[in-house]
Amino acid sequence: PADSAAWRVARELLDTRRITPASYAAAESILGQEGMVDLVTLIGNYSLIAMTLDAFEVAVPEGAEIPWH
Repeated sequence: PADSAAWRVARELLDTRRITPASYAAAESILGQEGMVDLVTLIGNYSLIAMTLDAFEVAVPEGAEIPWH
């Protein structure tokens, strides 16, 4: 349940920049208020890093394995 609630929050936040009240309530009931702050901060930090790497076209280091290929 925690994984699916966190995934739903992340998807909504990344897709719409908002979290529906129902998704927020479901995730908060599992993670608590502090856990929600941690989750939203984590999503934001990963988004920031991804955008920065994309904006400056940072390549994967030579010889490094790309795990999603």
